[in-house]
Order: sequence, then structure tokens, then C-alpha cells
Amino acid sequence: MKAITILQPWASLIACGAKKIETRSWATKYRGPIAIHAGKAWTMYMREFTYRDPFHSALWPNMTKEELMLNGYGRTRLLPLGSVIAIADLVDCEEMTIDKIVLWRDVYGKNEISFGDFIPGRYAWILANVQRIEPIPARGMQRIWNWDACLRYVEWPIGTKVKMVNCYESEENKNIIWETKSKPWLLGCGEQLVNLVGYSGGFATGCLEVVQL
Repeated sequence: MKAITILQPWASLIACGAKKIETRSWATKYRGPIAIHAGKAWTMYMREFTYRDPFHSALWPNMTKEELMLNGYGRTRLLPLGSVIAIADLVDCEEMTIDKIVLWRDVYGKNEISFGDFIPGRYAWILANVQRIEPIPARGMQRIWNWDACLRYVEWPIGTKVKMVNCYESEENKNIIWETKSKPWLLGCGEQLVNLVGYSGGFATGCLEVVQL
């Protein structure tokens, strides 16, 4: 699958649905599914963006700034680094003009403009159908690159006992045995997810391992 590396917090803004346009200095003719990879870099400059709105309210709408400060702004468990965190469809790539920037502001809202580098002559990569996934560690590259997800398709019955592996949540949940409450299903991008009892949202089967009790 094609992939693009994007620095945090902008990668997570795409994953949570707050950012619909990725801005680049170069164009691409590629259209289709694309993995959103959060780069490993994490500097104070990037961290400071998470301290203020609209970044704060978009990334953590249900957490106060005080709660985030207690948890540590921009910790890896809040903003994954060095991992694929979402799958999207790249549906268009347009050169920016003043008229188009005004149109996108009207269509997507003024926050969209705050989340990118909108300067005439640059390029807007229009994303759609964003699916957030549990982070899958991967090494990023420049420009568009090929991501080998090493996906393994499974057929687990409801009630299968599993544990989390090879993901940012596996360390803090290393002693927890989870139980599936659905059969695994396949996204159009090829990623397989399953629902777990006590966990909100689908979890990537590639980050789970069956536990033999």
C-alpha cells in the first residue's frame, strides 16, 4: 500500500478527522488508498502546537488543558510516533490559488486552513474516507513510499482470548487478556479489525496474539 509520512500533531489531526487536506510543496498523480504514517520526530516546536487551539480542541475535545498537562502533553501514548495510524483515500491533488483556498475555507472550515501551509503555488492533497487504526510501528520515508503492512488474516470466533503485541498500548496492557466480541472484519484498505470487550473501537488483528489458556 502507498504511504505518506506526516509529522505530529498533523498526522493525528488527519486520523481524528479534523484535517481533510494535507499540504505539500509537490504534486502527485497517485489516487487511491494511502496509509498515514506519523513520523518519529517530536520537537518542542511541534509540542507547542498542541498547547493551543484549534489544535488542542481538535485532538482532545474531551480533555481539559489541565488534564493533559497532568498526563504530559504530546506523550507517545497520546500522539503515536513512528507508526501508521490511519488509512485514507487520496482523491485529488490540486495546485493552490487564492480562490481555491477561500473555497476550501468555506467548505471545510477555517480550522482546516490553520492545520496546513496554504500558500498559492503549493499543493493540496484532498483526503476522504479516513479510518483511524491502532498504531502499527513502521519506518517512514520521504515522498510517497510503499508500506508492507505484513497483514495476517485471521478467522477468530467471538470469545477468542487475545493479548496486545507490537503496538504502543501493549506495554501498559501487557498483563491484560482481552476477549473478542465480534468476528474480524476487513476494511477496503486491507486492514483487518476486531472488536474487544471493554475496548472502544476496532483493534488491528496484526497487533493481537491469541492466548492459549
